[in-house]
Amino acid sequence: MPHKSKTTWLLIADGVAAQIYTVTFAPLHLEKLEGGRFKGKHTGSNRPDGHQRQENHFAADVAAYINEAVRRRVLGRLVIAAPPRTLAELRRDLSAEVHGLISLEVPAEWTKLPALDLLEHARKHMAVPADT
Repeated sequence: MPHKSKTTWLLIADGVAAQIYTVTFAPLHLEKLEGGRFKGKHTGSNRPDGHQRQENHFAADVAAYINEAVRRRVLGRLVIAAPPRTLAELRRDLSAEVHGLISLEVPAEWTKLPALDLLEHARKHMAVPADT
């Protein structure tokens, strides 16, 4: 039987930026995952379809990274915080196996939150008591 990781990742993303954190509990702690930062390209175009295409490619790249981590059994549980459109794009590109590991989806923009606010948002949404 293949080893299943107990590692939890928190993915925060919007259409052009993403960061993956490893999550530890008791006490709650977030640490940026090395290699888990993604930056999309701005098209410089005023055409909405060009911008949407870039966001779609960006979401596909992030999803491919996560799909590979699950395939290698590096990831055991995933929490995603992203605006609704980005969340939909990620859902489309994440594998069925990854979908089975998603424990929480938060349809919100967290990419611009300061570190302490991000930790508090994570604590609240993941229902982790404040004293941990």
